Amino acid sequence: MIVEDVLEDADTLSEKNLVVVWSKLMEWFMGNEQNNLHELLIDKIPTITEKKFILTLDSEVEKEIIVNNIGQIKGFLKRHFTDFEDLELKVTKSTKSKKIILNQKDKFIKLAKKNPWLNELRKELGLELEM
Repeated sequence: MIVEDVLEDADTLSEKNLVVVWSKLMEWFMGNEQNNLHELLIDKIPTITEKKFILTLDSEVEKEIIVNNIGQIKGFLKRHFTDFEDLELKVTKSTKSKKIILNQKDKFIKLAKKNPWLNELRKELGLELEM
């Protein structure tokens, strides 16, 4: 199936046309051995706001990779959408918690908050908290 056959109207900015053109862009990346861009963008489809697309990314690293290749991406989109004006990159904050390194004293204090009897045990055994 040829992608152009599926487009409603090549000049119209629509969700359906965007999905088709984005798929074609992913195929183009694979054909030009740009697997890193393909893997990065395969599951991300921009949203349409007036005449610009907004691409939501997971990290600043992803944004940097896209910025380095933005000319190729914008050029491809402009060839398929005459009304296309810009591609905006938006980075969402990561929902992953940051790992904090705790020293022995901080670990004990954190555990003692959950289990107050640990402080009593420490006092009975005559143990001191080291810094």
